[in-house]
Amino acid sequence: MAGPAGVLVIHGSKSEPIAIRLAMDLRSDGIPAHPFALEKLEPTDWQQGLPAVTGLVIIYDGQTWINEDVEAVLSAIQQTGRPVVFGRSRTTRFNPDFELRFRKVVPLFEGLTFSYYQPHGRDRAGYARVVDFLGGPTPVRDSRKRGFAFLSYSSKDRRFVNELLVPALAACNVGFFDYRFTERLDERKLDYEIKRRIRRCALIIAHTSGNWSESNYTVLEARLAEELRKPIVGVTQLNEIVGWQSTRTACVFTRDSDWNSKELIKAIDGALAGTRALKLLRPPDETQTYLR
Repeated sequence: MAGPAGVLVIHGSKSEPIAIRLAMDLRSDGIPAHPFALEKLEPTDWQQGLPAVTGLVIIYDGQTWINEDVEAVLSAIQQTGRPVVFGRSRTTRFNPDFELRFRKVVPLFEGLTFSYYQPHGRDRAGYARVVDFLGGPTPVRDSRKRGFAFLSYSSKDRRFVNELLVPALAACNVGFFDYRFTERLDERKLDYEIKRRIRRCALIIAHTSGNWSESNYTVLEARLAEELRKPIVGVTQLNEIVGWQSTRTACVFTRDSDWNSKELIKAIDGALAGTRALKLLRPPDETQTYLR
């Protein structure tokens, strides 16, 4: 099995969802990032100094245990010129000595939930600083672009979205926009903001559960998709009750992640048939094979 390579977004047991989303956003800025569970790094990986890794982003959620041996390796990696960045919530604090040794400690997320990137201002705080530390943005123009797909779902279905749909999108190299998770929009102008994002996307990826047809905003998103002629891929679980019927390409998920990603890219390919966006699709991300 090949060792980890590129930029790893290392996470603990509870921060995998944001690590996947952060890695996908970094890919949209041309950075070859992949989520990686801290527990899956073997002692030999640390002993060898992660030779194929070009940078590390560590999601510090207060439960990501960094022992002395790992800290020593991180320091050595940093000395080779490869960036080691710690992303924490705005309210989480590091030991001053630790912060002095690593320096690249970024208040990346807003609050303890890690749900939203902290807005960056004049001091380039938040996500923008992480990108700067990793070499700066070189935005892509293909399906990795953030917002290539607009993610539509009921907030009641967040678990399905986090555990199954987002990992499938990551494996398919499809960047998406999800205003419920990684970007706080102006609630007073939410209808306008949603329309603006849908107008820019290539297609809608919707979790069309029974809850989907009961939310005012998902109904709005479906109507806007029709008005703006954006194709919809409707994703449901096996044997799940399907919500409001609209013109869309159906995709059924199981608990098999390989199956899900293959079915999803097939559905996206079908939904985009005859459009210019079809040419922007990339092959599945083969590096995901060593992440499982």
